[in-house]
Amino acid sequence: PGCRMDIAVNNPRKQTVHYTINIPVWKQAPFLRLLVPLIAGILLQWHFPLSLVTIQRYVAGILLLLVLFPLIFKKQYLLLPQINGINIMLLVLFAGCWLVNRNDVRNNPQHIAQYIQPGMSMRAVISEPLTPKEKSYKTLARIISVYDGKHEVSATGTIFLYFRKDSLLPNVHDGLPAEAFVKAGDEIVFSKPLQEIRNNGNPGGMNYQRYCLFQGITHQVFLQPKDFLVTGRTTPFWLNRLLWRVRDFTLNIIRKYIPGTKEQGVAEALIIGYRNDMDRELTQAYSNTGAVHVIAISGMHLGLIYVMVMLLFKPFSGKKMTRWLKPVSAISILWLFTLVAGAAPSILRSAVMFTCIAIAESMGRRTNIYNTLAASAFILLCINPFSLWDVGFRLSYAAVLSIVIFMKPIYQLFTIKNKWLDYFWKLNAVTLSAQILTLPVVVFHFHQFPNLFLIANIVAVPLSGFILAAELALLVFSFFPFLAMLIGKVTGGMIFLLNFFIEWCSRFSFAVTDRLQMNGWECVCLFLIIIFAARWLFLRTSNFFIGTICCIFIFGLLRLYARTGQQLQRRIIVYHIPGQQAVDFVSGRHYFYRGNETVQSDPFLYNFHLKPSRVQFNITKDVPEQLSVHHPFYFFEQQCILLLDSAYRFVPNGQQRVTVNLLVLSHNPRIYLKQQAAVFNIKQVVADGSNPLWKIKLWKEDCDSLRIPFHQTGTQGAFVLNCR
Repeated sequence: PGCRMDIAVNNPRKQTVHYTINIPVWKQAPFLRLLVPLIAGILLQWHFPLSLVTIQRYVAGILLLLVLFPLIFKKQYLLLPQINGINIMLLVLFAGCWLVNRNDVRNNPQHIAQYIQPGMSMRAVISEPLTPKEKSYKTLARIISVYDGKHEVSATGTIFLYFRKDSLLPNVHDGLPAEAFVKAGDEIVFSKPLQEIRNNGNPGGMNYQRYCLFQGITHQVFLQPKDFLVTGRTTPFWLNRLLWRVRDFTLNIIRKYIPGTKEQGVAEALIIGYRNDMDRELTQAYSNTGAVHVIAISGMHLGLIYVMVMLLFKPFSGKKMTRWLKPVSAISILWLFTLVAGAAPSILRSAVMFTCIAIAESMGRRTNIYNTLAASAFILLCINPFSLWDVGFRLSYAAVLSIVIFMKPIYQLFTIKNKWLDYFWKLNAVTLSAQILTLPVVVFHFHQFPNLFLIANIVAVPLSGFILAAELALLVFSFFPFLAMLIGKVTGGMIFLLNFFIEWCSRFSFAVTDRLQMNGWECVCLFLIIIFAARWLFLRTSNFFIGTICCIFIFGLLRLYARTGQQLQRRIIVYHIPGQQAVDFVSGRHYFYRGNETVQSDPFLYNFHLKPSRVQFNITKDVPEQLSVHHPFYFFEQQCILLLDSAYRFVPNGQQRVTVNLLVLSHNPRIYLKQQAAVFNIKQVVADGSNPLWKIKLWKEDCDSLRIPFHQTGTQGAFVLNCR
């Protein structure tokens, strides 16, 4: 595999002879040979962590071999490059291990987790402006030091800070909210204990703890007025303050000149990635139609800006004195836009990739897209190796690689003479090709596939380009109120049309195929099917056809094995949902739900807490035959489950105690476990997230004294009882 090059050579007979040379892709893209061992090292260190001393020893040994092998194999000049290549790959592999060790904040001896003790005070600096939530203000803070009552010790760490929404700073009584006093850069002192960030523990749910850890955030704390004090010191974040001012200026201009709440939310998300004002239902509509990339700052936005800058400075490219102006201006504008947009991973990787392209073009060299992609991925992983687990990182590179490989063959399927129809088909070819390699990633992570992605993107992609250009024009001409108002109305009208079209597409019952379930091995197998099938279609080689058939057979076996396991499953799931009760009785591919209907009717609660579990176990709503309900008793698979969500009084009858395999406590029932233990032989007690913490603490003390296993979903995650 590789490219073919025709080389013309003049022979003595004055004829031109063409030679076809196969150049493997790993020789065309040298960064690809470095990227593979780097990824291997990152995965190795995360799953099988090595100590820093061990990594240093391996690196020292490899460097020693690089010095000694040229002396030992001086005469075997054909063998030496291979040995040196292996050593360099091993060196990059352990460099990946070192990057993971270095970026894992838990390995820092001064990290805040090493100092947490009761009664300890902490000094921190607010890192960003407060973000309003439903009942609180949320922000990030950087720990500076800790104080144990005798000594103040320097410490590091980033935490989430939550201020009660009506909280006031100490000694302030004029009724102003906390955000009027606590600003980015302010230093505060607080003594409330930190809480470790945990997952909700529901099956199939997002690993939020790992997600925060990869960003260097490990703890959080909720502060009331009595818990903190503003010292009056301010840390100068001059660059951040400048960017926040630019962001606030942009938001104010959009809110002033673009009419409509939904239109403003889309405009903010499209130009700077600010999604706090996005309507939830509208966001879901963009997701269901496969056009969510329009409202998420991505390579599409940066690519449009890059093309505009290159066209603007094209007259300067022919002159030696001003040739440097085009790449420097393009790179500067790209990174300025990246910083203003918050340097999100999606736009950061696009900025790195376009920077590599601009530098290569300015040096007069023809860029290889595979090498450019590998180089940008290599740089991003060196900056943050945990980007490897970012879904956006995987989707971005899968989409670009898919376009590079499949766009041209798909486009060449039809020959269209009309210029505008040909452009229309080319746009569709790009959209179709992007879906091929992103399909396994989308199904694996999001468990759905947008069936109308082609129709939605035909309108959304070009229209969003016009909207982005109009928003940039609005910012430029914002100092001329009449002109800004005119541009704002035109921009709002285009966004209204875009939203209307997306919502119209999402209303179709067949707009999205939902509840798709795929495990990791099936995802890998699907990738192999796509790769082998593509190679077979391109090269017409029987080996790749046989490989495709084998992968399809293995994929079918994996699906059959998974489906058989799902038919045999019998389990009871007590979910953790703050303030709510939710229990599923699962039998085969059916379930019976017992809990608050709010959880099922609220799209956010359902999609975040219940849907991932039901997709993972591939279950649909239906009453299992094995379930017998005599509220508050539920008999399932020879198990007796007692669900208490209100006060019940059970009186012992003097006979043998009834065995209760599972006692679930919800909504703070007024019961005493010692009285229940006198009536029932309780095997397990579970307290869900609808109970207050003080009551859970009392129940746990009773269970400890009675020697009954106790499970708290708030700290231990959802409780799953396997009945088979």
